[in-house]
Amino acid sequence: MIDVDVADENGYTIWLVQADGSGSTVLTNGFDAHWSPDANRIMFLRGFGAYVRELGTGAEAKIADAEMLMIAWYP
Repeated sequence: MIDVDVADENGYTIWLVQADGSGSTVLTNGFDAHWSPDANRIMFLRGFGAYVRELGTGAEAKIADAEMLMIAWYP
């Protein structure tokens, strides 16, 4: 699976898409998505915060409350 950020009339949406382009699913609202090193979580930006989403449970947690333009995992 790959993640794709799409801008539309509702803001930004993060989609999960099969590598061949099939099987797309909306994951959440946000942008600048990054996979965790273990591929079990996605970190992304939404509004003025950074969030992590657990792919297995769908639980989301805000991890930073600041205006950011980009984020990245740090090993």
